[in-house]
Order: sequence, then C-alpha cells, then structure tokens
Amino acid sequence: MKTENLDEDMLFNLRREEVLSEFHDPFIITGYRKPFLSFKNCVKSSVMFSCNESFNILSHFVSFVFFIFLFVLCFKSELDIKDVETWPLASNMLGNIGFTLMSTIAHTFNSLSVETRHKCFYLDYAAISIYAFCSGQATFFYASAFFSDNIFLNNSYLFHIVGALISITSTLLNCFSRMKWQSKKYIIRTLTYICAYIWNFLPYGYRLLTCTNRLDCDKSGLKLAILNSTLFLMAGILNVTKIPERFYPGKFDCCGQSHNLMHIFLSVGSYLQLQFIRIEMSRGFQSKKDYFYSLLATIFVINVNLLVAILFPTKYKSGNVVQPKKSK
Repeated sequence: MKTENLDEDMLFNLRREEVLSEFHDPFIITGYRKPFLSFKNCVKSSVMFSCNESFNILSHFVSFVFFIFLFVLCFKSELDIKDVETWPLASNMLGNIGFTLMSTIAHTFNSLSVETRHKCFYLDYAAISIYAFCSGQATFFYASAFFSDNIFLNNSYLFHIVGALISITSTLLNCFSRMKWQSKKYIIRTLTYICAYIWNFLPYGYRLLTCTNRLDCDKSGLKLAILNSTLFLMAGILNVTKIPERFYPGKFDCCGQSHNLMHIFLSVGSYLQLQFIRIEMSRGFQSKKDYFYSLLATIFVINVNLLVAILFPTKYKSGNVVQPKKSK
C-alpha cells in the first residue's frame, strides 16, 4: 500500500521544482503531475485529489453534464428546436456545454507534452470565445428593445459582425499570450472576455436606459443579470490577482486556489445567464429579427475560432532539460 501511494505521488503529486517551467502555475507549489504523462494516467489524475488539477477537471465535468441535462430537458419537454426563434437559446446552451467540455479536456490532458499543453489551452480559449459569442446572440435576440431607433444595436447583422470580430480577436490574443507578454498574460485574457461581455450586454443595458414603454421597461431579469455580472467579474478578478494562493503559497494547491473558485463562479454565472435569457424570452419574440442568420453566424464563429486554435504554433523553449519518457 505504501509503495502504491509512493508511485502515485511520483505521478500526481510532484513539487514545483520537480517539473519543467512550462508546467508551472503561479504560486502553486505542490500537486503537479509528472510531465509527459500517459493518456491513461491523465484520466486517472482526475480523481487523485493530491493533484492540483483534479478540482479543475471535476468542477467543469459536473457542469458539462448539468448543462447537457438542461439542454435535453428544455428541448424535449418545453421548446421545439425546429422553431428558428429558439435557435439563439440553443446556441447559448451549446456554448455552455462546449466551454465546460473543452475546459475539462484541457485540464485533463495538458500534461501529455508541452506542445499538447499549449494546444489544449488554445482550444480552451476558443471555446470560451465561442460561448461569449453564443450568449451574446441570446441576449441580442431576447433581451434587446422591441421599440428602438438605434440602428446599430437593433441590427442583427451589424451586432453579430462586431461580436464575431471580438470573439476571434479574443482567441488570437489569448493564444499569443502563451508565447508573448508573459507578465501581462492574465490581464490580457481577462480583458478580452470583459470586452465581449460588455458588448453582449449593450442591447439590454441600452434598452433599460432608454425605454419608454412597459414591454421594454420590464426589469424582471435585472436581478439575475446583476448576479451573473458580479460572478463573472469576481472570476476575472481572481484570474488576475491569483488570490488566495498569492498570499498563502502551498496552502490552496489542490483545493481553494483562484482557478478552482473561478471555475465555480463561471459555471454558476453561466447558469444564471441562461435563467436570465429564459425570463427575457417570456416578453415574446421579435419577428423583424433574422433568427436563421444566428445559426449561420454561430457556425462561422465556431469554425474560425477552432481553426485559429488548431493552427496557432506551439513553439517553446525548455533549455537543456532532458525531457522524461512517458509514464507507463
């Protein structure tokens, strides 16, 4: 039994100085997996709670399963997915499923190799950018003003062109941040998604600030919008500040570190955002908006973001360190 525990520690509980710098996380001292881990052991590490990635893997895996359940429940018993007016909601929900799935995969397999680590997180950034675009669609189609003279915020084509540019640019900048701007990488990643979030909520905020009729002045979803925004803001602050591990290195390596908390805030926040959308849908649908276009825009953004992540280079420098063989 002691030998087995020792073997597990050698695979899933290494100290910071025992792994290549490419695998380091800020202020995390212990719980590192052995670099160049096998596929099987990467999967096994998800339930090794001495590993500093286990919580990250399981938290978003549980969220992934939950969002699938919500999707099936919604379109099996409540709404008809063949109805084009429900497609922005479906897009939003698939975005939730996609980013939690990709996060789970990235945190599970980023120890296969340095190149794979970069590629995993490139795809993770792409999935978040796709989610941001999809959630923006739902806000635009269901939460924007019924009666507005603002052509820019009421035109689905213009809104989605800007949203697509923000989404693709976010993925590009975040991928670049793994190769350059190392001292500012967490600020860059956080700011790109803040920009996307602000753009997504402009139609809703503008509607409430300029409304002149009962339908547009309806504030039923405002409380959820504020809660969702607060959780996303807290997640962003944690991503930049690395609290609490910044002040207590080694104390929160496997549970309670900023990335663990960020996963929780993002999952709960994205769930609240879905509930906000369902409330806004109760106001009715706007026939003048092109719902079919939302599907085409989503397909385009998904493909371009994934293409950026797949094609982006994974160059790295590992000094003169000899790369260990894969664990069996």
